[in-house]
Amino acid sequence: MAGDHTKAVEIQFDQTKTSYRELLKVFWTTHDPTVSQETEYLSAIFYHNEEQKCLAEEIKQEHQKTLEKPIVIRIIPATTFYNAEHHHQKYLLRKTPEVFTYLKFTNEELVTSPVATRLNGYCGIYGKLSDLEKEIDLFGLDKQLQFELRRVVRRAILPLEPSAC
Repeated sequence: MAGDHTKAVEIQFDQTKTSYRELLKVFWTTHDPTVSQETEYLSAIFYHNEEQKCLAEEIKQEHQKTLEKPIVIRIIPATTFYNAEHHHQKYLLRKTPEVFTYLKFTNEELVTSPVATRLNGYCGIYGKLSDLEKEIDLFGLDKQLQFELRRVVRRAILPLEPSAC
């Protein structure tokens, strides 16, 4: 039944590499926090403890000062998180067959693999080619798959050039 749940992303992060504050800043600046949504597409921050709640409220207040409209994002306690159905996992990667078909990830690996997560981002054009070049060797991909991934990212970032005709 549509609308009886909220689509969400659960982020697990290494506090030695980034902070909860930095994640919140990215959250506030990557979408319009003034647009109200129904339950299924509700914009929310789910906190796990009082420290996270207070920090989320603080950053929300800071961000509100930069906007004319009121922020409608809710800050609510986290409850049970359920993974989406398999066909939703790493959706952007799945929609890039020239990369996805080479990977041979199981459904479980798609959910848990940091490599699948990074590749999903690149396939969705949430990374620059220069960023990809810095980490592509860490993914353990063969040369053909590296080539295909670079091609996908290049194709998406190249501006449309006028015809030579």
